[in-house]
Amino acid sequence: TGVVLGLQNPPDDILENNNMKVLYNEGIRIMTIAYECENPFGGGCMARYSPLTKNGKKLLDSYAENEIIFDFSHAGFRTARETFEYIYMTKEALFLSVMASHSGLKDIYEHPRNINDQIADFIYKRDGIIGIPTLTFILDEADNTLNGFMRHIKEVVHKYGQDNVCVGSDGVYKHCLDHKFEKFHKNMFDNIKYQDMWKVRFPEHPVELNDRGKMFTIAKKLMEFYSEKVVEKICGLNFLRFLKKNLPTQINSLNVIR
Repeated sequence: TGVVLGLQNPPDDILENNNMKVLYNEGIRIMTIAYECENPFGGGCMARYSPLTKNGKKLLDSYAENEIIFDFSHAGFRTARETFEYIYMTKEALFLSVMASHSGLKDIYEHPRNINDQIADFIYKRDGIIGIPTLTFILDEADNTLNGFMRHIKEVVHKYGQDNVCVGSDGVYKHCLDHKFEKFHKNMFDNIKYQDMWKVRFPEHPVELNDRGKMFTIAKKLMEFYSEKVVEKICGLNFLRFLKKNLPTQINSLNVIR
């Protein structure tokens, strides 16, 4: 078992003193630009038109310098676009590993949490990885089964092949009774500021995944469409390859237990 730590929203003072090094030394290896609202670096998924700021560009430079993987998940539309432009179109293209750890495709379903074709193409061209979550409400307007998840998985495989996609479930791995499952949902999403824009609904994950064995359930569903070899890639080997390539000194000795 291996754990790689990440942050979904960088601290406001990350560029001050030696704070980036402090986070790195604590094990942080993956970071985003913003979570939901605006911050000093750019806009999160609910700040659609907020730009990448000057400090945001400095933050990306710092990510590259410290070998932090940049995660496009949760970035607002404009911030994501300007991040792509800054990384790719600067005088000397910024050497920065990229991914979308838990985002669907806007091509399949329009939701603020999903990435558009431009970002997905860029991640693929950089040999990054796209993790498809199982959150029902960001994958489909009404479908609460694994079918929504499968539509996004199949689209990534169709466009980019079988090597740059993985499961980015964005969910807890535990079992609870149905009434507790619904109560957990209510307690969690009552605290979301933009519930209407998030289009939150119950269940936030397919009920068949309400169990510690959810990865086996996902693998079984994937086996309806792909070979065992491809399913192993989507369920873990692709992500392991990505990490080995981009965090060589930390995890180059990891192996998959089957």
